[in-house]
Amino acid sequence: MAVEIATTYDLDALNGDFERFDALDIIDWGVREFGDDLAVSSSFGADSAVMLHLATRVKPDIKVVTVDTGFLFPETLTFRDMLKERLNLNMLIYRRRWRESGFSMSMAACGGPAPMPCCASTSVSRSNRASASWVCGAG
Repeated sequence: MAVEIATTYDLDALNGDFERFDALDIIDWGVREFGDDLAVSSSFGADSAVMLHLATRVKPDIKVVTVDTGFLFPETLTFRDMLKERLNLNMLIYRRRWRESGFSMSMAACGGPAPMPCCASTSVSRSNRASASWVCGAG
């Protein structure tokens, strides 16, 4: 689906336009272009509050997609819950349906104890399922 959407745009021209936009303008463009099909993904790391605050300023009910692997730090869950309440987030939480042994086996397949590749692929697949278009704070 994302490839189909991307091919309908002149990405070089959009990138040129976006160079002149601030973050609120880019989010506003996404909301005007995709409406309720736009979502924000968040890991609820230390810098997540900024993107979520900006996105909810433009569209207060924007979908916020997150993945709960079952192995998140308690501080992450506390921060997520605090931001959900403070920003009145329209949150979609996706969870894995596997036991810890399954997680350990998939981690070995990803190359060891660093979960980044596995978490990234899980997050992307969940975000694609939740919405036709999405914004993340990568960069």
